[in-house]
Amino acid sequence: MKNLSYPPLNCIFAKGIIMLCISCLLTTQSMAQVKLNANSNLGIGIGATTAPNPAYKLHIMDYVTLGPYNNQTFARGLLFSRINNPTSLDGIDWGIDSDCGGINFWRPWSVPNFGNCKFIIKDNGNVGINLSDPLYSLDVNGYIRSFNLNWGSDSNIKENIRPFKNTLDKLMELKPVVFNYKTIYNDQSSSSKEEFKGMKIKVEDERLYRDARGFIAQDVQEIFPDIVQKNEDGLLSIYTFDFFPIIVKSIQELNDKVDEKLGVSAVERIGINNENALLLPAEPKTINTPTVLNYKLPSTFKRAQMLLYSFDGKELAQYELAQNSNQIAIEKTKLYAGIYYYTLLVDDKEVATHKLIITSK
Repeated sequence: MKNLSYPPLNCIFAKGIIMLCISCLLTTQSMAQVKLNANSNLGIGIGATTAPNPAYKLHIMDYVTLGPYNNQTFARGLLFSRINNPTSLDGIDWGIDSDCGGINFWRPWSVPNFGNCKFIIKDNGNVGINLSDPLYSLDVNGYIRSFNLNWGSDSNIKENIRPFKNTLDKLMELKPVVFNYKTIYNDQSSSSKEEFKGMKIKVEDERLYRDARGFIAQDVQEIFPDIVQKNEDGLLSIYTFDFFPIIVKSIQELNDKVDEKLGVSAVERIGINNENALLLPAEPKTINTPTVLNYKLPSTFKRAQMLLYSFDGKELAQYELAQNSNQIAIEKTKLYAGIYYYTLLVDDKEVATHKLIITSK
């Protein structure tokens, strides 16, 4: 945080305006002009054809150069206050200068959420929020809220497109953990800097101290090395979005394993060759609509059953079927959004097994 000794702000402003006016008045008529209209609006660089009348209290029609004050190494900038006539930094809410190797937005000690580099645009174009040395185009120390994230995925911007497989076994090796972030402050002791390898962030958001759930990058690196990268500060980070296709592929592989375990092929399974017994495939259902399974039973049999299985092959329910029945309704309490299997048995022999898909909407 800054420790600046500002002269009285009204004194700085007055001197600046006086010097600015004198400088501009000494220019030739063909160059910039200074105008003060009846509304006390001051215009600089006002010409006959370009905004002949200043529209604001200070209306400048050209570049403004801000430089260091009192041999400091950065340019003083602007101070913003919500009170009239502030006489010191105690009355300032925000400041802007060229400290920390970029355009730096800061707040003085006297206000809540104070600190240097609250927002910074570095000379290399990187933007940082709540940290002084952003390593990426946008580097944020804290939570990010967004109602939608959109990243380019068009085939026209990709090459070497190819399928991948065998992700389920690898996914099962991952170790989800619960953890807390350490408290890390800017410019603390050398031991802190050494421990975090120069990582310059400041944990201020209380939500960062909650129990978080995730993965340890070193663990992920052993299983999926191409989705872990080593940052310039020596710390590891994970390409989180790469987990989405990995999870989708793993679910597909798990589905294939369940189908294989139950003996259900891609076109599902047909059991005994009995033209008088039939199990009809079910259309996808929602959890808010009745789930009715249709079937046909032979004219004579000793026992008929409908078995309901979960996605992983666990039996959820058995239903005894009456002689003249042709459908059965599954209670809503048995089903959530997901994939299920149902099997028709006649005299302990399987007629068919079909897949049942329940969606949330």
